Amino acid sequence: MGWKIELLHLGKMRCHKSRMIWTENRETTIEIPVVGVLLRHPEYGTVVYDTGLPDNWQNCLPEGLQASFPVTEQIPMAEALAKKGLSPEQVDMLILSHLHFDHAGGLRHFAGTQAGKAVIISDTELAN
Repeated sequence: MGWKIELLHLGKMRCHKSRMIWTENRETTIEIPVVGVLLRHPEYGTVVYDTGLPDNWQNCLPEGLQASFPVTEQIPMAEALAKKGLSPEQVDMLILSHLHFDHAGGLRHFAGTQAGKAVIISDTELAN
């Protein structure tokens, strides 16, 4: 028995399509999903890759960022984990792809947990 991999639906945002892919129409907007990945392994434990948006994104993100990437749906990490039968305390490790608000914003759900003490991110990302 190996890894079991599941997506965590953490919300949606809108942005100009040209921020995601090349397009001639730079005014077209698209809705993009905000996701995390739940990895379960009988030996290595439960790992979450990316934590989604901060719960209080309206209060902590600059207005310009909110205008460029308006959040249209936000699902807190604890709620997404509960749908999978888990709580933040049951996660063993976190991996963050990078430190953008829609990938690392849900870190606070893991404060004081084992996973909160076991966060993996590249040294290059931390240096920037």
